[in-house]
Amino acid sequence: MLEDLLSRTYRLINLYNSTGRKPCTYSCGETLYQAQVHFLECLYQREGETITSLSREMYMTRSAASQTAELLQKKELITRDDPAGKGGAQGLYLSEKGLEVIKEHRKRHSAMIERIGQVWQSLDENTRTAVTKMLDIVEEEIGGLL
Repeated sequence: MLEDLLSRTYRLINLYNSTGRKPCTYSCGETLYQAQVHFLECLYQREGETITSLSREMYMTRSAASQTAELLQKKELITRDDPAGKGGAQGLYLSEKGLEVIKEHRKRHSAMIERIGQVWQSLDENTRTAVTKMLDIVEEEIGGLL
């Protein structure tokens, strides 16, 4: 049973890595890679964060996060602002176009999210905690490989 779980985890990682290289075109006319859309998703959940903060959250180098943000800004999917107005680190924000991408991305994934949500809700709290701990271990181990 444990061997099957680990095998499935490795297959999932490999599948994700292979599909991440295929861009997807959104209704706003922009073609984006999964990593770019996930950057937008992360920003949606943490609007106003800096490049440094987002890079840590997404396990990206600061340079890669900066390049991604620059590209997304050129595509008019995000904006930058200095909320304190003091010339310090700029916060990143989704534009209306960026919000459209997030809505479409979530709509595309809604069936999967609903299926996962149904299974998750059927689990008792102890099982949910155990699953979360297992995912933490996988994330920790993969992080150790980087």
